[in-house]
Amino acid sequence: METDNYAYRSALRDTEPARKTVFSLTTLIICISGNSPVLSLFIFFTMVFIILVINRTPWKVLLRMLKAPMVFLLIGVLTLALDISSDKSVFLRTVHIGKFFIGTTGEGLRRAVILFLKSMSSVTCLYFLSLSTPLTDILSVMKKAHIPPLFTEIMSLVYRFIFIIMESIGQIYTAQDSRLGYVSLTQSFKSMASLISSCLIKSLKKSNDFYTSLEARGYTGTLNVLPRTYSRNRKLTALFILADSAALIILIISRTTGLF
Repeated sequence: METDNYAYRSALRDTEPARKTVFSLTTLIICISGNSPVLSLFIFFTMVFIILVINRTPWKVLLRMLKAPMVFLLIGVLTLALDISSDKSVFLRTVHIGKFFIGTTGEGLRRAVILFLKSMSSVTCLYFLSLSTPLTDILSVMKKAHIPPLFTEIMSLVYRFIFIIMESIGQIYTAQDSRLGYVSLTQSFKSMASLISSCLIKSLKKSNDFYTSLEARGYTGTLNVLPRTYSRNRKLTALFILADSAALIILIISRTTGLF
């Protein structure tokens, strides 16, 4: 839920969400389309600059958010970097186990680096959108893009219900912990099972109450809210266009000449 808090407090909160969404998705598409390490690094550092300097997100927050995908990717790319063969000559570095050699080849290492950099760059594109644009603004963009209302409203209801579930889990866990419910491993498993079952019952009850409250307020299948007034920052728009143009040029050069 921390991401949502920083999105509401971001310096780009009042900037038109459509521009931020288009920039984020366009940059993401350019990043996925290329296999150039230079392109991935350019997009990564550009997005980090925008998040930290322009959006004014604390660097510790961004670093903490990048740790999870970074660790996951480091484990995942090992499957590309490492290979098994009986021929030692194909590897740059090897470990001898029985009749086989486990090591990395130049091509395998290159694929692993490209995948890691591309994935991290793609993550920063999505982080920019999530740290600068609350979900309510993203839903308004989806409505303008003529996404089916049923889909956007289900997203909105599920998103709001997450906070209710988290609050229930916190209350149940605090009650269990105050009664030494997690004093041992065996007791922890019992308490966790009780927490899950209680949370399921509470979530069903709260969902019924939630729907009843919507009907009491005249809900007929469509959630109507007053639109916000957003600012159109021309300098920021120019920066978005410049960044995507530079990324597109790097993509074209890398594909046509293979320099990058």
